[in-house]
Amino acid sequence: MGESTGVPLTPEQRERMQRAILAELRRIRDEALDAGVPPATINRVVEERRRALDTSDEAGDPT
Repeated sequence: MGESTGVPLTPEQRERMQRAILAELRRIRDEALDAGVPPATINRVVEERRRALDTSDEAGDPT
């Protein structure tokens, strides 16, 4: 992940970033579905990554 600049985002910046991230995630999901990846597999991978990110955030791991 990128390094933090220490400057908090404005609410508008945060909203734009969240919209951009969600749009990219939807694009990736759609590509996986189009490639024949079962929805259950996509959901499982997303949950595994979410848990891994939550764990690294709690541990202070910047990755």
